[in-house]
Order: sequence, then C-alpha cells, then structure tokens
Amino acid sequence: MPRLGPRGLPGSYRIGFWYNTETAPDLLTGADGRPFALTGASPAERRGRYGGYILLQQQLTGSYVDDPVSGPRTTHGLSMFLNFTQTDRRTTRTDNQLALWLVFAGPLKARLGDDMGFGIGRTHVNGRAALAEALATPGSEQPDSEYSSEIYYSFHAARWLVFRPNVQYVIAPGGYAKAPDIVVLGLKSAITF
Repeated sequence: MPRLGPRGLPGSYRIGFWYNTETAPDLLTGADGRPFALTGASPAERRGRYGGYILLQQQLTGSYVDDPVSGPRTTHGLSMFLNFTQTDRRTTRTDNQLALWLVFAGPLKARLGDDMGFGIGRTHVNGRAALAEALATPGSEQPDSEYSSEIYYSFHAARWLVFRPNVQYVIAPGGYAKAPDIVVLGLKSAITF
C-alpha cells in the first residue's frame, strides 16, 4: 500500500481492464458497413466488448487506523478519490466517465464517526451514438456530456446505522445542453449486521 508524505498517509492506486466475449450491436454502423439510421439495415454485430479504469484514492490530511481485515481507515481528515472509466466506443452509449470526490472524516469534534463529502463528475456520450441519433432524427440536438455534483453528510446514529442526506445537481441531463438542469434531494440509509 503506497504511503504519502512524511506522515505516511495511506492511499490506493488501481488500474483495471475488462473484456467480454459476447456480441453487441454497433451504435452507428449497419451490417452493410454504412450508418443503419440511413439505410435501415440491421446494426452490425461486434464481438468483444472492452474497457478500463483508473482509480486513485489518497488520504491527504489527518489520522487513520490500520484495520487487519479491510486495511487502513481514515478516522479524521481529508481524502481524495479520482476515478476515470473508458468503455468500448463501438457498442456503449456513454464512452467515458470522470469523477472526483473530496471526503472529510470526523468533521465535528462531537461527531468523529461522521463524514461529509463533495463530488463532481462528467459522463460523456459517445460521439458515434450522438451521430446515430442525429441521423435518425435530423435537426435534433446531439448529446455531448452530462455534468453532475453532489454534497452529502453521513450521520452515524449508531455503529450499525447510518443516514446520509444529499443534494445532487445535474447540468445537461443525458448530455443534452438544452435540457433543464435537475436538483435531486436524497436520503440514503444503511444498516450493518
């Protein structure tokens, strides 16, 4: 496990890939090699879907404990999470996603078990999928990227019970710039046995 800085704060850095041997329809190209939205042909079948990701997780400030089962756990301080995912552009409507989270553990002296966080993200609509939609519906808006953010507070009512109210704000839902922005109020709860 990598350690950052003179205090050796823990981090985790992962890279991964996947490959699936099943077939899936192409988003744009028909069986005849031309855009199926123009020709009416069936979509070409593509064998082998693939993708990859990079996940960076690093505690930036504060303190932690080494848990023998799950590894280091931040008890107080700020941590950063960065995730990038890229998928198969031939068959997947959203081809990449980027997200950044800042999480502060123990934000209040009286509530050291709680945590709060803020995250932002971008989900990109595959240009091939956007072109297929534009060809199928001339004059329609082509989707591009959706931008979202969230802020939450996790209230640990007991060791086994957590409540997490959150507010999410989404710009260009579905990647459509003309779509109205969305505000979502949420409440997540978790019970641990």
